[in-house]
Amino acid sequence: MARRRRYGVVPHGGDWRVTRAGRVLSNHHLKSRAVDEGVRAARADRDSQLVIRRRDGTFQDNRTFDAPRRSHG
Repeated sequence: MARRRRYGVVPHGGDWRVTRAGRVLSNHHLKSRAVDEGVRAARADRDSQLVIRRRDGTFQDNRTFDAPRRSHG
């Protein structure tokens, strides 16, 4: 099984960043917008994981997005 691609919503100064593999994908003033964008990006990538951090950088939440199962028929 392939490893999941990991996305993150992390604090940066007074703002929030969406990241993947250490690269910044987007910057947001509101955490809710960053989470929405992180969910969108991770869901589109499939077999991915979104890790959401609190303002102090500690773990808050983890969301997993699976690829659709293929039917055998």
